[in-house]
Amino acid sequence: MSAAHMTVKKLAERWDCNVSVIYHQINQGNIAALQIGTAVRIPITAVEAFEASNTKNLESA
Repeated sequence: MSAAHMTVKKLAERWDCNVSVIYHQINQGNIAALQIGTAVRIPITAVEAFEASNTKNLESA
């Protein structure tokens, strides 16, 4: 069974970036996030949608 959400830290690890990059994308409204108290969780569907819409074919660039 896979998780429906991931932490900011796990997403930063997935994208090999700093957690501040993830928070910036959330604050800009580019990635949907769920806040429960101080915990922030990003739906896997939002991660996949963001990746799909921001993936470019670098060979044709």
